[in-house]
Amino acid sequence: MQSPPYRSALVSLLLVLGASALSHAQQNIGELYATDASVKGSVILANSGTSVLSGSSIEAGTHAATLKLERGGSLLVCQGTNLSVNASNSGRQLMFSLNSGDLELNYPLGASADTLLTPDFHLLMPGPGTVHLAV
Repeated sequence: MQSPPYRSALVSLLLVLGASALSHAQQNIGELYATDASVKGSVILANSGTSVLSGSSIEAGTHAATLKLERGGSLLVCQGTNLSVNASNSGRQLMFSLNSGDLELNYPLGASADTLLTPDFHLLMPGPGTVHLAV
């Protein structure tokens, strides 16, 4: 028995819509450059570094790791630090969650605001401007 022709078109449409929803669900945060860092969550391996997607967690090993942000600038994740990174649906706002360790932020910020969460404080960094912060 042969399936109706509209069924294969419907299946194809659902696959395209599902892939489109997935690509919008996880924003690319940037590329991680490190010799011994580990990343948990969604990543894409590239020739020069590892592309880190929203919802990922970075743990620097015995050396610092550098996360070059897609929108410009960078973060230095210091030795032994565990950092979670998330992006808004639009990708314009970033949220960094730091449990313990050291972090240096240095990047331009547009008209949106980023957030840094630690066990001790909640820091809102409004734009436009340039973020220079060491925690």
